[in-house]
Parts: sequence; structure tokens; C-alpha cells
Amino acid sequence: MVISSQPAPTDPEDAVDAEWRKLEAERIAEERDEAGEDALDAPTPPARWPWWAFAAALAAGVILSIMINSPAMLSQRPAADAPETTVK
Repeated sequence: MVISSQPAPTDPEDAVDAEWRKLEAERIAEERDEAGEDALDAPTPPARWPWWAFAAALAAGVILSIMINSPAMLSQRPAADAPETTVK
């Protein structure tokens, strides 16, 4: 048994199938054109400097807290005076 890839010429659905294939090919071509235009109009990614500024501020805060709480800085601070007590 031999199966051909061509439909029988007397097949009544052949014209309908051909029309559907033509319409589908046109739709796909339009979609590809629109996708190409959309790809050209793609927005640029946001700037990365806010992340660097955030990281720099965080690092500065960590370094400052280490310096303030270091034993060398604690020994240089003046002792808080005790409140005066007066007897009445």
C-alpha cells in the first residue's frame, strides 16, 4: 500500500485546507513582524548605581559601628559623671 503526501484531487476539503494554511501563514508572518518591532522597542534595563550606593552606605555604616564599638574607642571616652546627691 502506497501513501502519497498529496491529497486526492477530488477531495472537497482541499480548498478549505489550503485557505487555512494561507491564512495561518499570513498570521504567523504578521506576528513575527510585530515581535521584531517589539524587540527593537525593548526598554533599557534600569541603572545599577542605586544598588552600588546602597552597598556603599551599608558598608560605611558597618565600618562606623565597628569603629565606635571598638575597645580602643571605648577606653578613650570620658566616664559619665555620677549625679550629685544632696541631702536635704
